[in-house]
Amino acid sequence: SRHNPQFGEAALAASVRARKITYRRMTALGGLGPVRKDSINGAWRNASFQGYADYMQTDEFAEAIDLLVERGHNSD
Repeated sequence: SRHNPQFGEAALAASVRARKITYRRMTALGGLGPVRKDSINGAWRNASFQGYADYMQTDEFAEAIDLLVERGHNSD
């Protein structure tokens, strides 16, 4: 990220690796999406955040969260 370089993929991976945590990129959990026409997240003033809030309500996002939780339970 230009504004928060500590959260860029390389920096974040190195930071968590130093704490013996494995970093795995999960594209289904990130990114910004478009605002849906039927959005219920209109309170967001930032369209990017509203689009992400809309995306968080999709089956694709729910499946990615389930996978993340499963990976967390199966890690040592």
